[in-house]
Parts: sequence; structure tokens; C-alpha cells
Amino acid sequence: MIAIPLAAMAQNFTRSPYSAFGIGEQHFGGTVKQFGMGQLSLTLNNPFEINSTNPASYGSLLQTVIEAGAEYSNGTLTNATSSSPVESYSFSYFRIAFPLSYKLKWGFGFGLDPYSNMGYDVSSKAIFPDYTATIKQKGMGGLTRFYGGTGISLFKGFSAGIQASYIFGTLENTQTLIIPSEFKRFNIENQNRIIAGDFQFQYSFQYQHNLKDTNYRVIIAGSIMQQSNLSAQREFFVKSMGIGGLIGVVDTIDYRNNISGNIILPASYALGIGLNKKDKWFVGAEANYTQWSDYRIFGSSDSLFNSFGINAGGSWVPNYLDFKNYFSRVEYRAGIRYNNGSLKIDGENIGNLGLSVGLGLPLGKSRNKLNIGFEYLMRGTTKVGLIQEEYFRFTLGVSVSDKWFTRYKYD
Repeated sequence: MIAIPLAAMAQNFTRSPYSAFGIGEQHFGGTVKQFGMGQLSLTLNNPFEINSTNPASYGSLLQTVIEAGAEYSNGTLTNATSSSPVESYSFSYFRIAFPLSYKLKWGFGFGLDPYSNMGYDVSSKAIFPDYTATIKQKGMGGLTRFYGGTGISLFKGFSAGIQASYIFGTLENTQTLIIPSEFKRFNIENQNRIIAGDFQFQYSFQYQHNLKDTNYRVIIAGSIMQQSNLSAQREFFVKSMGIGGLIGVVDTIDYRNNISGNIILPASYALGIGLNKKDKWFVGAEANYTQWSDYRIFGSSDSLFNSFGINAGGSWVPNYLDFKNYFSRVEYRAGIRYNNGSLKIDGENIGNLGLSVGLGLPLGKSRNKLNIGFEYLMRGTTKVGLIQEEYFRFTLGVSVSDKWFTRYKYD
């Protein structure tokens, strides 16, 4: 049985025991606005906002846009016998995008955000013929993404985009065997560190069709995230510790470093459709599929399975031109998402379900906004000795747009 730590807090976005698998818990690469719409993102297209999840949208930008966000999470980990509070907070993203050519409808964007994170600290019992020991497993670190992409209109209503991401970081795992001191045996600690970095490429499109003689617009969008191969170096350190304690190294059992290998990140595919009434409301739905069975880390698959997810959400603005009533200009958002997950433990899928709401609060009379998102997330199960996670997540972001890099003409 897995024991839950009594309390946990870290400057990362996960404390999930399930982040022990693969590259850890993946971070949503969208904005606070998209977070509040059930992470609906692929079909969104706004000339004053950045949609880095679909670089084809960069071609629609009319101004330079800067966006940043952060996240706070508070929840509970529960197994069949106990529960424990967990808390985490993290930087979410920083990004800039701007038009390169209004005539060609061509734009460019770049940014930095977390890609994945490990943050687990769990323990279990190991029964030997003459004693019972404790196995503690701890993971930390994660991967970060720096990206740049471009999108351009190829013909009326159809835009295509490409984005290159450099993914880099360190994954650290420590496993410790703790033997009761009365048995006079040395404890054993196994440390495994992987440093990785390389490129990943995404290709996407958006097709917009204005319904005749109306303010309604249909948007169809798709994305392919190409399988990537991250170059990696591994350090492996096994050591014996003091009897009854973990202070001081008694002996080095095994040490190897600069072991070359790779991390294969699988391909993923997404498709979505949305309906928009200009400056009024938007509703949409998306589906995504990731081939996690292709994942490898130094040749190991980590027993991951292909995952499938769906997202649905929308937004509504009562009247963005009503400057006498502030709440008429607020954008109200809501959404739902479900993913069956890439993990199956003892026959149980570790899926997740999220319900979210959000607000886009105008700053003055401009297009600038303070964005707020709230989500209730449930993941896992208490069956067969597993852990169920429940979180309340709060996200905060700002979006600022203005005309930069413009050459003015004077008579």
C-alpha cells in the first residue's frame, strides 16, 4: 500500500504520485483564458490574443501581444485509509506574438513555459524473510519548453502554421530502502538523474468560414505534434547509508555517469470545431489522441498506453462596447474536459475529469485583460490500493496588446 505524506508544498505545479511515470505530469500549454474554457484552445482565433497551441492563428494578429500567467493548486490525495492535503504553485507561461505582414496575414510568436514536472514523494512496505523494510520514492525536476512559431494565410479562410520547440530539463528519481535499525543492516539509496534536450515540431491549420449575410463564423482546426527524440545523458548512483539512518555514505555500490541515450516523446493529433458570433460568444469542442505506447526513456516504455481526450467550452460577452456598465464588457467562460490517461495500474485507468469557469476582466477601455480561471480536477481512484486526487486550481494571467514595430507615414 502507498502511504501519503501528511503535507506537501513545492514551487512546481504537481505533487501527484502519478508524476512518477514517464516524463511526469504534462503542463497545459495554453493560456488562462483557454484554461477557463475546459482547455479548449485549437479553434480559438482572436486578433488581440495569443493562441500558441495553434501557430496557424498567428497570421490573424493585428497588434503585438504580450501574455503571462501563473497557477496555484490546492487539493487532497486520498487512498482507502487516509487522505492528505497538497499544495503547489508555479509560473505558467510568458509569450509574445506580433504580425509580420498585414497584407499577407503573416505572424510570429515565441514564448517559454513548463512542459512537464515530477513532484512525487511516496512510500511503501517491502517484506523480506526476516524483516519488513520501507521503500521511499521521491521525484523532482521536469522539462521546460522554449518555442517559436509562425502562421500565414494560404488562401481565403485557410491558415497554416509551424512551431519549433526546444524541450530541455532534468528528471531526478531517488529510491531508498530503509531497514529498521535493530536488524543492523545498511540502508540503500539509488539515485537516477537524466538531463535531456532537443527539438519538437508542430504543424497546424485553421479554416474559418463566415456564414453568408451573418456575423456567425465556423472554425475548423487541426494539429499534429511530431514524434521527437530528445538527446539525454544519465547519471546512476547506488550507495549504502548508515544503519538506522540516512546520514553519511558508507560505501559506493555503483556509480556511472555520461550514459548516452534518448527520450522518445510520442506523436499527438488534435481536431476541433467552433462556432463564433462576432464580439459576442464562442462555443467549441475538440478531441486529441497521443500515442504514448511509442514513448521510450533509455529504451524503457514505462508501460504507458495511448490516451484519448475531449474538451468542450465556450465564452460570452454581453456587450463589449458598453463602457457605462463594466460587467457587460466582462468575458464569461466555462468548459469541461476528460482524458482517459496514459496509465493503467492493476487494470484501473488513471483518467482525469476537469470542470472549469473563468473571467476576462477588461483593463480600462482597451483590449487588455486580466484573466482568471478556476478548475475542479479529479484524477485516479481509490480502488486496488491506488490514490484519488482532487484539486481546486486557480490561474491568473494578463494579456496586453498594442501597435509595436509599426513604421508610421507622414505627409
